[in-house]
Amino acid sequence: MPTHELRTSLTTLREQAADPSLAPQERAHLTDLITRLEAASAREDHGAEGGLLEGLNQSLARFEVAHPRIGATLNSIAQSLTSMGV
Repeated sequence: MPTHELRTSLTTLREQAADPSLAPQERAHLTDLITRLEAASAREDHGAEGGLLEGLNQSLARFEVAHPRIGATLNSIAQSLTSMGV
């Protein structure tokens, strides 16, 4: 079930990244993060994920105050990845 939750959260994050109120660099950061997360979720072997969760946590810290909805979505993704053993 964490995989389904992850895909749902990634879809939500993609929608949130399209918000015109985001600065271009914030949008670019989220787009890059989404690409990395989608690639990681498509792989069977999650041992090669390296600093993905660390980068996700840094992004969470970056967005949680100014964009709480994005922060909540990033937190949900982090929980899903943790449940998947990443």
